[in-house]
Amino acid sequence: MRIILLRHGQAVSSSDVGGIDEHRHLTQHGRLQARQVGQWLSGRSELSPGRVWVSPLVRAVQTAELAVGVWGAPGAVESRRFLGVQDNSAAIDALMTLGGGTTVLLVGHLPQMGDLARILAGEVSLPSPTPGTAIVLQGKPEPNECSIAARFAPE
Repeated sequence: MRIILLRHGQAVSSSDVGGIDEHRHLTQHGRLQARQVGQWLSGRSELSPGRVWVSPLVRAVQTAELAVGVWGAPGAVESRRFLGVQDNSAAIDALMTLGGGTTVLLVGHLPQMGDLARILAGEVSLPSPTPGTAIVLQGKPEPNECSIAARFAPE
């Protein structure tokens, strides 16, 4: 299995949207980051996703739609609550229901994207991803059973 963990692109601060975190949307730079990661993914034919799961929060949905649009990946973007509420156990449980040859893209937030990478790869010193960063894991979706196959951080 290949698991692509993508942190949403740069977003406006909550003070820009009346203090409501759920309403934070991507900045222009965040939109560029999402397109850059989509371009990077489009050059990696082995990573065509079978599933795209995204947090229901605006900035994650925008990142997923922009990245997948540039990537040209087939399939619908599916909202997953466990990515919006930072539920790592539920995320791992959901990943375990997928077939071994599946590639899945998860688009979410800090700290969850970094935490999932650290848990699955067993690398406690792995730095947290910056906005728009994609981390590609390969292996079984269980703690310490994946390896980091690639990492991309847009400008």
